[in-house]
Amino acid sequence: MTEQRGLRERKKNRTRHALADAALRLFVERGFHATTVADIAAAADVSPRTFFGHFRSKEDVAFVRTDERFELFLAGLRAAPPDAPLLDQLRSSIRQVVAETIVAPGERERNRLRMIFSVPEVRAKTLVRLSEAQVEVVAVLTARLRPGTDEALVTAAVGALVGALVAVVVRWLRSGGGGDLLAEVDRAFDLVAEGVTAVPGLGESLPDTAA
Repeated sequence: MTEQRGLRERKKNRTRHALADAALRLFVERGFHATTVADIAAAADVSPRTFFGHFRSKEDVAFVRTDERFELFLAGLRAAPPDAPLLDQLRSSIRQVVAETIVAPGERERNRLRMIFSVPEVRAKTLVRLSEAQVEVVAVLTARLRPGTDEALVTAAVGALVGALVAVVVRWLRSGGGGDLLAEVDRAFDLVAEGVTAVPGLGESLPDTAA
């Protein structure tokens, strides 16, 4: 039974990724609004019903790989070793996400990001997802910090970091995607970090009892 479930999950993931890849290709070729769910399903050799078994709308297709990478990002924060400041762990995890999901994939990923920040319907969902992601990051960080840490401060710190990073990525995309994005991310992180370290414990090593 376990093996069968594993096979089903792998098949489901392959179909999900095939739909996402087909959608992005069509969005680039035809434009987001000119591409229908039926077009995406046909390009992935499945039915529209199968499409809706994986996604609620064509806007959601844009976030497949982002969602997967975010789960790994959260897992990394939860498993952060106690001998390094959480702020350093946060920087390292963010740099890894940027390197693996924006820089390495090249033009395909840049096209996806341009769509996310330019198509009104997708941009609206992006803002909702960013807000939800911030809540999850705040929960993970608060659980790792000293008992009694003001969650409002952690929320403000995470919001400042996310806002700065989004601004850097958007500027990078508008400039044509040239230059060293990771260096720009580091500069943004350094700029915000001075204020972020006001959160007690965020810039310090964690005690061995933190979990």
